[in-house]
Amino acid sequence: MNNKDRAADLIDDLVGRDILERGLILQCERCRLSSWYSLEVLTTLFQCNRCGLTQQFRRSHWKSPFEPHWYYRLAETVYQCFSHNSHLTIQVLHRLQAASEHAFHFAPELDLEIPGEQPKEIDIACVADGKIIIGECKTEPLRPSHITKYEQLAHTLNRKPDRLVFATSQPAVSEDFESHLGNLRGGEVMTFGDLFDD
Repeated sequence: MNNKDRAADLIDDLVGRDILERGLILQCERCRLSSWYSLEVLTTLFQCNRCGLTQQFRRSHWKSPFEPHWYYRLAETVYQCFSHNSHLTIQVLHRLQAASEHAFHFAPELDLEIPGEQPKEIDIACVADGKIIIGECKTEPLRPSHITKYEQLAHTLNRKPDRLVFATSQPAVSEDFESHLGNLRGGEVMTFGDLFDD
């Protein structure tokens, strides 16, 4: 299978999963706005996204090539997931689930309400094979202050977590972070190499 066939199969798969959406880029004949239009809103007509003119689309609206060319839009939820770095949390949960043998339950990123304190956001909250796992995900380098936050959090919980996972998309962590992590019961780190295939 050549690269073009693989790319076409991948696009079909992503469209089928509602990750990508097919459409056309058309230019309005009145205000000249070039804009993307979903197949869902196209018939033989399109309504300009800026001036609202309804017009029949012809070759003059797509310019080149001779037939309209497909363009794709990324689903907003997927875009927001990557723009807020939630993809890293998803990848960590995927790895933890893959390593579990019997049961895996998780909650998306949580804000823990602790009486008398500001809510604490935790990225990882799951139970794998009966073990409670909480943790932090960062695209930037991990710092000892991230460990301190979870040390304090672990002391306030009635049931102590079995594992405290610190994940980063960086290739490694600093010696300072490693040193602090060594003093934390159940602490472990995941770096880029642990989370993503080459």
